[in-house]
Amino acid sequence: MIRPIIFLCFFMCFAIFGSAQNEDAGFWLSFQGEKKISDKIRIGAELSVRTENYSSSWDKILIEPSIEYRFSKDFKVFTNYRYSHVAENEDRYWYPNHRFIGGFRYDFEWRRLELRFQSKYQYGVNKDFSRYDAFETKNHIRDRFQILYDIKNCKLKPYAFAEVYTVLDAGHVLQYRFDTYRYQFGASYSLCKDLSVKAFLMYEYEYKNSGWWNNYIGGIDLSFEF
Repeated sequence: MIRPIIFLCFFMCFAIFGSAQNEDAGFWLSFQGEKKISDKIRIGAELSVRTENYSSSWDKILIEPSIEYRFSKDFKVFTNYRYSHVAENEDRYWYPNHRFIGGFRYDFEWRRLELRFQSKYQYGVNKDFSRYDAFETKNHIRDRFQILYDIKNCKLKPYAFAEVYTVLDAGHVLQYRFDTYRYQFGASYSLCKDLSVKAFLMYEYEYKNSGWWNNYIGGIDLSFEF
């Protein structure tokens, strides 16, 4: 069972990245930790590095602490703060980005399938030193629908999700419309009780710099619980 899945992942990776010659591609590497404080409260943190320009240059380095409160087995709310150090490769400098997030997630299990809906509000602030210390803010609602499959007697857990970003900023050309579409598939593998690794491929259709871009991203996440 595992060998065909690995072969399929390599085949899809080759096909996707091979078709992206006129667009952009990158790689994300993340380390995530989580600590259970009580039956209802968990805290966590993520450290991630990302590349762009077909992984020839840095995109950003970020750290994101979070806290969640679980009302029930299926429903939880959460809040995150993200600090990113973003690379401006054309002018060769870095600038800070701050992101504040609040949202909820609902899980529904049916047989061996887990259906998950997540919605969150995101407020981002950039300080771009190339434009006289100007501040730029961005407001989005992000909605994601995800499907996970629990294979019987297998540590591998495949998943897929679709996500859209709705623009809330007044005056934006796409106000109250989508400016980002994401489609991701991958799988997580349990290495031991408290440690797992996830590999994924993602297609992102994004409006930036007054035009639409096709971004192709591969990534690996390493997650552990204290």
